[in-house]
Amino acid sequence: MKIKLIGVTFLSFFIVFGMVACDFINWNELPWNKKQEIIKKEKKTVPEEAVNKDWAVKINDDPITIDEFYKFYYTQNKILLNMSKEEINQLAEDPSMVNHPTLNKSKFMDFIISRKLLYDRALKDKSIDNEELKTIMKLFKLQGVATYYLSEKLKDEVIISDEEIDQYYKKNKDKYKGLPVDDNLIADIRQRIFLQKFEQASSEFVMNLIAESKVEKQGFKDHLRQEEEKRIKDKEQEVDSGEEKKDPPEDEKDKAQKNKSKNKPKKK
Repeated sequence: MKIKLIGVTFLSFFIVFGMVACDFINWNELPWNKKQEIIKKEKKTVPEEAVNKDWAVKINDDPITIDEFYKFYYTQNKILLNMSKEEINQLAEDPSMVNHPTLNKSKFMDFIISRKLLYDRALKDKSIDNEELKTIMKLFKLQGVATYYLSEKLKDEVIISDEEIDQYYKKNKDKYKGLPVDDNLIADIRQRIFLQKFEQASSEFVMNLIAESKVEKQGFKDHLRQEEEKRIKDKEQEVDSGEEKKDPPEDEKDKAQKNKSKNKPKKK
């Protein structure tokens, strides 16, 4: 049975490639000709023998080394599966994991290649909103680093006992009906329990961090209050405008009545 990756897949992709992207936040601030100069300069400074020696793939002559690939690979799966390098290797050898999107090295490499191509194209595409792209990159950095930090700080605090696994299995037997109670099933249950406990531990950690930090939100509260006041005012004006159209003022009513009387044919 394949391990269910509940809600963590997107976050882990977000983390890994967000962290890679954050090194290039200032790239878009450079003029086009300067970008080309840097690209040419950086390519010239890479020793040819080093590139030929350990590159895994070349994307438009830009190499990703074997070392870089494995950093991506193990960081991705470490966050995704909450496993050590040895456990990741062991799980990757399981025949049932042959098509797993992150444990299968070929599939994961294809994913990196596609992201790299899209990333490079986004930086060069002049039709893309430059300011919005910089915002996206900052958001990736913020979310990625924060989530990675939480996973590192809490990984040893979230402990799952055999008793908890047994209780979860008994409580959810129907879900696993017909499946053998093997390492994959236990890993699935462990992952589910871990995510539940990790979410709770994360909330407590963040709340404690906020409590011990100086966080002032008055400016934001004032902004929300002003927005609400404006919304109410606009709504009232809209209502008033509608009422005026439905019910014209008294003087307009009088004029309309007089005009009606004038146009009314006289009795002979």
